[in-house]
Amino acid sequence: TPIEGAIMKGQGVVPGVPDLAIISGGKPYFLELKAIGGRLSDAQEQAIDALRAAGATVAVAYGLNEALAQLEAWQVLRGKAT
Repeated sequence: TPIEGAIMKGQGVVPGVPDLAIISGGKPYFLELKAIGGRLSDAQEQAIDALRAAGATVAVAYGLNEALAQLEAWQVLRGKAT
């Protein structure tokens, strides 16, 4: 809602920042979670570009299976997601 958005903005939340931020082995990983068929907003594309320019590893996952596969590829999960 607009009220929630105003509260979040007041708390310093930056629009477009990916849903998951993970530090593993001293390296930053960011994962944006989208529904299958979803698309990135302009703010999300800008945030992803800025994170990559800063040296972070960033991915977009469409659906749960893709998200779990990406986390496994980054080796940031304990055990196996399957």
